[in-house]
Amino acid sequence: MSFLGCIDKRFGDAGLQDVLIESEVVAIDSMNGVISGKHYNRAVRSNKLMSDALHRMMLQAFLHSLTEEAANKVEQVMADLQQAFPSPQYFEILKSDRFEEFVASFDQFIQAGNSKQTFRFWNSYLDMVEVLLLFLRGTREGNWNLHLASVRRMLPWIFAYDNINYSRYLPVYWLEMRDLLTTHPAVHQQCMEGHFTVQRSENAFAQIACDQTIEQTANRDSKTKGGMTGFTTSKGSVNRWIWTHHARGSIL
Repeated sequence: MSFLGCIDKRFGDAGLQDVLIESEVVAIDSMNGVISGKHYNRAVRSNKLMSDALHRMMLQAFLHSLTEEAANKVEQVMADLQQAFPSPQYFEILKSDRFEEFVASFDQFIQAGNSKQTFRFWNSYLDMVEVLLLFLRGTREGNWNLHLASVRRMLPWIFAYDNINYSRYLPVYWLEMRDLLTTHPAVHQQCMEGHFTVQRSENAFAQIACDQTIEQTANRDSKTKGGMTGFTTSKGSVNRWIWTHHARGSIL
């Protein structure tokens, strides 16, 4: 949520809010909550859609900059990738010389585009959204190295947009976690195995952070109707709720 707030500070008044409203991705009354990251799910979805649209526009501009023969080669690579996914052939194409040639030429196009201020500005938006998605992926997969790498990439933006608390303590967190192998090797081993997150479903891509788990379980039960709210004045009801909680948890 804090990093989403950084994206808002950088791009909110630069046209991001207008695009999301005019495209009807976000209602105007919900914009403040979405753009600041407080409406978390909608904020992530909105940035993913915006990032996808910009990537498509950038790719179209790249194709227009090529000769007809070169553009046809790129389009053929893209078509082959789309047809091959998710078979093993997909990864063979990613390792092929023709795909590396496409990536190299696309990188040259981006470097040339970065000489223009507007291009460089919105390209930085794609970079920030990429960091956000990599952070989420590291959490959902329980990938400790990806988690730390994405935190490291967040740090300059956190400082640049004056998030005081994270500017103070996120570098400390990152440094301590980076040295975990030396200071606490047993804990480091658990983190490498993905135990810094919680798996609550059979879906392999559905792990969530520990504090988020507490919010969705114990804290939610204590605040919502159907949890502890509404019968806490009855000692017997509270006891029954506590005694059966493990059974309801296993069913869930």
